[in-house]
Amino acid sequence: MNSGADKEKQGELTSENQTIVEEKIVKVTGDIQIRKYIKGRLLGKGGFAKCYEFTCVDSKRISAAKVVVKSSLVKSRAKQKLISEIKIHKALHNTNIVGFEHYFEDTDNVYILLEMCTNQSMNELIKRRKTLTEIEVQCYTIQLIKALKYLHSHRIIHRDLKLGNLFLTDKMELKVGDFGLATKLEFEGERKRTVCGTPNYIAPEILDGKCGHSYEVDIWSLGVIIYTLIIGKPPFETQDVKTTYKRIKMNSYTFPERAVISDAAKSLITEILTTDPSKRPNLDGMIASDFFALGTSIPKLLPTSTLACPPSLSYIRQFMPDAGPNGIVQRQSTTNRMGETKDSLSNKVMTDRDKSKGPFLSNNQQTTNSARPDTVENTGTGRPLTTNYMSNNLGIFLK
Repeated sequence: MNSGADKEKQGELTSENQTIVEEKIVKVTGDIQIRKYIKGRLLGKGGFAKCYEFTCVDSKRISAAKVVVKSSLVKSRAKQKLISEIKIHKALHNTNIVGFEHYFEDTDNVYILLEMCTNQSMNELIKRRKTLTEIEVQCYTIQLIKALKYLHSHRIIHRDLKLGNLFLTDKMELKVGDFGLATKLEFEGERKRTVCGTPNYIAPEILDGKCGHSYEVDIWSLGVIIYTLIIGKPPFETQDVKTTYKRIKMNSYTFPERAVISDAAKSLITEILTTDPSKRPNLDGMIASDFFALGTSIPKLLPTSTLACPPSLSYIRQFMPDAGPNGIVQRQSTTNRMGETKDSLSNKVMTDRDKSKGPFLSNNQQTTNSARPDTVENTGTGRPLTTNYMSNNLGIFLK
């Protein structure tokens, strides 16, 4: 019996030490056009797919190709899961969401071509940097909130937000990817009941399952992400999944005593990581929190140098004049600002990341760019769970 790797290779050709993948395009006239791609390096892999760098031979365009072996789609549930992912993702068009280019299939594989994010995922970023400064967390969080506002306005819940699904482009734009567990509500007020997500980031109402879940699960995951970026590890992380779930249900987490974190950041995280989903702030409420009012402005994008090194104090103080030597602003919490409008923040976001000529970093180290596509973490408690499957007729591999 052929392995999944053998099946994958059956649809490929080898030419001058290059692996070529062919896409057959049937024109209206019935003529067949062949589009060829050079299959490059492996960028990442998950439980049911691998991602490669694909270069179109004609246009030289480079994409991240998610390759799903058809032998893994024997069960109807697996097919419907992939169909749902394609249907949801291909309809999304937003600056902060990984671009869906197109998909095709051959005898053995389904290929999903996605926007290439050359600066890897935030999972790799936090592995290199260990923790981020709060000005960086502000910048990335604002972009993630923009993506979620777009998704939720289209009744889509991502349900698998985590560092491994947040990607950085060559311009340092944050992009949300991997819609394998995403779902679209049929109507406002609908509650989903499938247990799905990634253990460290999963919301308590998903684990409980009694009342179903909705957009608030993405808010919870966002709170976990903010905590992880500042502290360096997820708040509920343990050695085994069962214990992690127990801590999530009990809402049992702490802020390390020596952590470099502002009171405003602690307050926002605490408000988000509330067991009762109805008591969590909505996206506009998050924007109006004190955490985003620690300085005079927030950089729209960060310099690529921060992929390797933290920004210097002089850079931070361009946006947070009151920042102390540790790069954070500690002040008494102001009155509740949840009633403020979202416009108050948009006026603070910089449109030019080179606001001044001050140094970006604490040293002059640079990092080389490497690619990472729309991949899935698949180690330990980072492994995604199952999802429900929506039946849609997209006409792929169903004949």
